Amino acid sequence: MPEFQAPGVYVEEVSFRTKTIEPVGTTLTGFVGPCRSGPVAGVPPLLTSLGDFERRYGDGAPLHFGAQTLSNDLWHAVRVFFLEGGQALHVSRVFRAGAADDGCARLSLGADGAVQLRARHPGAAGNLGLRFSFRLGASLLQAQARPDGRLQPLLAPQADGALVWLRTARVPQPPGPLAARNVEALPLYQARRDASGNWWLQGARAALRLDDFAPDLMAGSRDVACALSVSVDVLAADGTVLGQWVGLPLQGMLEAFGAETAVDPPPPIVMTTTGAAGEAAGLDLLRALLPPLAVTPAAWAAAGQDELAALAAQLAGGVTARFTLAGGHDGVLPEVADYVGHAGADGPTGLLPFEALADIALVAAPGGGSRAGAPARDAAGIARALIDHAERMRYRLALVDVPQGLDVGAVRRFRAGLDSRRAALYHPWVLVADPHSGQALQLPPSGFVAGLCVTADDLARGWLVAEVGVALLRPAEFLVFRIQQQAAAGAA
Repeated sequence: MPEFQAPGVYVEEVSFRTKTIEPVGTTLTGFVGPCRSGPVAGVPPLLTSLGDFERRYGDGAPLHFGAQTLSNDLWHAVRVFFLEGGQALHVSRVFRAGAADDGCARLSLGADGAVQLRARHPGAAGNLGLRFSFRLGASLLQAQARPDGRLQPLLAPQADGALVWLRTARVPQPPGPLAARNVEALPLYQARRDASGNWWLQGARAALRLDDFAPDLMAGSRDVACALSVSVDVLAADGTVLGQWVGLPLQGMLEAFGAETAVDPPPPIVMTTTGAAGEAAGLDLLRALLPPLAVTPAAWAAAGQDELAALAAQLAGGVTARFTLAGGHDGVLPEVADYVGHAGADGPTGLLPFEALADIALVAAPGGGSRAGAPARDAAGIARALIDHAERMRYRLALVDVPQGLDVGAVRRFRAGLDSRRAALYHPWVLVADPHSGQALQLPPSGFVAGLCVTADDLARGWLVAEVGVALLRPAEFLVFRIQQQAAAGAA
């Protein structure tokens, strides 16, 4: 638009025709919308398959916004995008928690909540199951010759910081008759090596030097210092294993499941402790996670009436504990402002992350505000946000979905306020068989169109609106129109 910088009379020629859509490349696409899980801020990674999407953002189960349940349109759009020939995609998740909490599932364990577990991202999909399997490994007890010829007990270097099960003549048996034994009654110690090379064992009540236990270092001795490791399975509600971490040292769990991790994608849970630094990586975790151990009279007799030997054999075979996170939810229905996004402390949200991805050519908000049940104003507001974003980025095209169930007149009225050279409006919705339930499901067309645009580019035909319809909508059964009875009667 020209800038008029001085008073006067000016004549500006304005075309009354509809603005033509300018050609753009269509290889890389950006989708924005709600889904089951995943980060809600920051620049999103590149996805090249539906499996990539599900590993980060969850499956295609419906979304529950309070009492309202809606189809997971973003998952369906990603699915048909790749079915129709799409190859590369960025997804920005939108989430509105509501007033109650942040939507993340949580679990507090141990005395005074010493161990805190929470889902890494908000959503009902974060109500995960956790299975911890504890197991004793090989002995780390070693010997080193002293100048006087005697043997000096020490531990293998990897024992530093590990929890070890110690067996020597100076380790007493648990008191009283056979009973369930908690961590305080077990010979479990956190091993530490000081600057002088001396090994210290931190128990439930005190720290002692390894020499104080006088381990028998002669060949054939039954004295051992076995490291305790843990394997972690993260489970979906149906028992499906979503992730598995095998043979971690106890202190390694805090690194593997820390809030800050270099693993990509990061584990779906975050683990923190409130204990003192010396115990937080070991004993506090063990107190909270390891169930009490008990041996049967038969196992006790088979171990030569040695309760600790029977307990060690039990741990060597593996002891499992199960927990479930709760309280995760899908929040409330996102609003226009959530799609527009903001620059927060954790990174940009909504459409803003796409501004850092210059190669994106197509943007869409599949079903955003356009599915029946969403406020009518949201559909127009989200469409306007997409168009504003595309116009601001210049070489980008917004794919806009018409709200579900509109007749032809309503479609024209909706389109009247969205004139732009950087946007294309698509109607009607597409009827497919829901891959989960098998029932008929109407889907917004933007996911199909985005995939078809990529296919058109791959065929070296360029991008033309008129040519998009020649490709086959693979999972589609019907296109859904609503025809006014009056218009139908007039045509008859």
